[in-house]
Amino acid sequence: MHLLLHPYLCMKPTDSEEIKYGYYAYIGRVIVTKRKPKMFKLLSRFFVMVAAVAVLVIAAGCSDKKAEAETSSKQEETAPATSVTDVVDTTTPDIEIVTTESTVNEPETTTESIPEETTTAEPEPSPLDGYVLADVKLYLNVREEPSVSAKVVGKMYVGDKATILEEKDEWTYITSGNVTGYVSNEYIVTGKAAEEYIIDAGLYKAKSTVSGLRIRKEPNIDCEYYGAAYLGQTFKAVSEEDGWVKIRYNVAGNETGYAYLAAEYVELSCELGEAITIEEEQEKIRLAEEARKAAEKAARIRKALDSCEINPVPNRAPINLSDEDLYLLACLVYVESGIEPYEGQLAVANVVLNRYLQGYGDTLTEIIYAKNQFEPVGKGILDKRLELGPPQSCVKAAKEAAAGVNNIGDYCHFITTAIAEYDKYIEYTVINRHCFYKRVWY
Repeated sequence: MHLLLHPYLCMKPTDSEEIKYGYYAYIGRVIVTKRKPKMFKLLSRFFVMVAAVAVLVIAAGCSDKKAEAETSSKQEETAPATSVTDVVDTTTPDIEIVTTESTVNEPETTTESIPEETTTAEPEPSPLDGYVLADVKLYLNVREEPSVSAKVVGKMYVGDKATILEEKDEWTYITSGNVTGYVSNEYIVTGKAAEEYIIDAGLYKAKSTVSGLRIRKEPNIDCEYYGAAYLGQTFKAVSEEDGWVKIRYNVAGNETGYAYLAAEYVELSCELGEAITIEEEQEKIRLAEEARKAAEKAARIRKALDSCEINPVPNRAPINLSDEDLYLLACLVYVESGIEPYEGQLAVANVVLNRYLQGYGDTLTEIIYAKNQFEPVGKGILDKRLELGPPQSCVKAAKEAAAGVNNIGDYCHFITTAIAEYDKYIEYTVINRHCFYKRVWY
């Protein structure tokens, strides 16, 4: 073993160098000159000690390596074959991490967040899919072409339903009833939106099938109630659930605006109409106007006939007349004898009824409107009076005459006394300014 003490001691010195340093070492041997024997003795001891220390250090290092190798071997024997060893120098952050992977497949892990896969649930089908309702206040025009300047061929009113034929960006081609054309997408709803519209518009109805059905504050029989519904009473329905029908019910003290009916005693319905053509609409308007006038006339007649009560003492069989016939008779009595006393008015009413009984016509209307029979009728005066109504005395005369009170027998004619030709009458009776008589037929 060689001992390296100094760079210059790594070579065999020359004679001059030997004299200069007085010693040199070569292959573990110490050569000492005769000039300084004590110095070389001390150095030799020093070198022996250094060599001993070096030997101990080297031996200790070898022992540590052997122990480490044995420990590592044991760990490898006991470690699972599927383990993964990560070597990290925690004291030196710049050292690269070295990973040894086993050959066994393991689940891969990552620190990156994997976005969850989302799925959009398909909406539930609606019975109104494929149909549209007009979302308007009154009606929606149906046009011949998809343009606001196109001809209007029909109308969809609130509550009318149409079938979708084709959908465009701004217009939908529909058919409903006898109408086929285009409606603006801005004013229609379909599917679930149409269902909601039906409820909001009050088209969903709940009708009580019994009398005295309690209108409850909550959907249970233990809660308080607002009142009771009569048979056939109809409400705007909202929904039906767990045996109860939720309705709109706005009364004092009801802050929610809703109430509940037992579904067992309720009939639910939703009647949707159809679009109409312009011609159908005109006919509908005409019929509606007629119905309005008829309703006004009926109300006017009822009011007039109810204006007086009678206590008749009949002297012949009563004649069953409709309210309309009684009203017509009372108006004729007025235009013919409005300024006459009551007896004269009653006599005019009986002239008309005598003609009816003797077959002058099949109806009172036919008799009264017969040509050249009653002068005020031909002049239109009667029709004007029908709009205004008769006074109470004329109503009383018509009602008592129909009830069997007759004050002129079977006379069928009357004339003013100013132009009466009494010699031509078989019989006659004068009441104030009218002469009631039987004619002589030649």
